[in-house]
Amino acid sequence: MGSIAEILSTKVTTKAVSRVAAATSRILTLFQMNPGGANERSQGYRRFGYDIFNDARSVAIARAPGATSGTVRRQAVGRVDGTFPRVAEKLPLLLEELHNFRRIGGQMAEFDNGGQEFIRRQQRFMGQRVANFRLLSLGGMMRGKMYAHRTDSGDDIYYDFTSTSALHTVDWQIPAGNLSQLDMLGAGSIIGTSWDNPVADIPGDLLQIDKAFQVLCGSRLEFAVCGSTMWNNIINNDYVISQAGTSNTAFEIIQREDGVSENGMPRTTMLGRLRAVPWLTWHITNEGLDVGTQASTTYTPFVGDNNVWFGPQPNPDYMEMLLGSEPVSEGPNLPATERFGMHAYNVNTYDPAGYVLHTLDNALPALYVPKATAYGTCVF
Repeated sequence: MGSIAEILSTKVTTKAVSRVAAATSRILTLFQMNPGGANERSQGYRRFGYDIFNDARSVAIARAPGATSGTVRRQAVGRVDGTFPRVAEKLPLLLEELHNFRRIGGQMAEFDNGGQEFIRRQQRFMGQRVANFRLLSLGGMMRGKMYAHRTDSGDDIYYDFTSTSALHTVDWQIPAGNLSQLDMLGAGSIIGTSWDNPVADIPGDLLQIDKAFQVLCGSRLEFAVCGSTMWNNIINNDYVISQAGTSNTAFEIIQREDGVSENGMPRTTMLGRLRAVPWLTWHITNEGLDVGTQASTTYTPFVGDNNVWFGPQPNPDYMEMLLGSEPVSEGPNLPATERFGMHAYNVNTYDPAGYVLHTLDNALPALYVPKATAYGTCVF
């Protein structure tokens, strides 16, 4: 077991918080947008900007031999600009309390050596909060919008999916047709029958969504995210069952993780595939967050019980977690260093003696091809 100084070093603290944040949400790791994930991109500074660019579906111009080259119009490029949301929290730890803590899970007279186990648990707690904010912003990207609200204290800002009294809106510019019942091509809603109705043609709807993505942007449907209530509706659907063959189960589980993750919570990941639609991978999750002010929160599922997110396999051609940056001084009279994305450090204090654990994060998902995703209301 390391010393208190080692446990509280910036390198060790950042690694511990980042590791917990990576393990907290399976959704974040699936999208590879967790701290240290493969789908992060450092952009820096307080403001962000990225271009929206759809793949080409038009055909190159044919020209007669010897003729000059044909002139084509440039592909339209959209633009999204904004300010990175900023997470910045600190947690005071007094040495007097750490010195006298009983070891968590130990006997009454068994003291924790300098509160080391307690400190590790607080690092885990802070890492989970950072991961939860990234998960919230990823949920906003999948839904198309996220709203910022200012609390009565003035400096505190919280985000949710409710527009009422919003300070500002983070808009990923998903077309209106790619929301609600998915009138993606302007020819009427694809989700014409609620999916809790056993006679809804769910395989047919999925084929139409796949076609719409190809028409809109040259992408395809590869990945869907829903809750267990929606998954239960799907696997009990008449079309799904009949097309799988009545002698077979309607679905197969291709991944189910058991055991405990690094954040101490049980792994409950489930990936599924319908035998009627074998080319589409489903992620079934009941993850949710307590969203709102510290004094008043509301549990909000990552994906609504009546909703499904549809899109391509997460990759940097379609979406990335952009990282902002800010100058950070890790103690009195220490020079400031530019830190990107998630960073954690500790500052020694005196009178009374102690430490202050700091975490910060400047990050926001970028959706480069908004037409390639859809957030459908499938039960209504």
